[in-house]
Amino acid sequence: MWSCYVIISWKLTKNINALALTARSGLFGAIFCTVFGAATDALVVYKITTMDVIAFLVLSILAGVVSFASWNYAIGKVGASKGGNFVYLIPVFGVFFGITFFR
Repeated sequence: MWSCYVIISWKLTKNINALALTARSGLFGAIFCTVFGAATDALVVYKITTMDVIAFLVLSILAGVVSFASWNYAIGKVGASKGGNFVYLIPVFGVFFGITFFR
């Protein structure tokens, strides 16, 4: 599925900018997850605390918007075949920054 996303996003970045593409793919994912969750009775309402809201915003903005907008921008610049090779570096940088920031 990731390879399909890379190729589709590479083609779409020729017509729209990376931030708009990220917003559209995020909206598609949110709709899909909501429909899937409702169909499987997996939607449960919990008591939400302030820390939950902060964690959600940090994950949404940093891990969602910033990372995918950067990825889509890079794929638009270098192409799907070159950019797709860098997907293997994501776990390496994830471990590095996790150790750096959470020590």
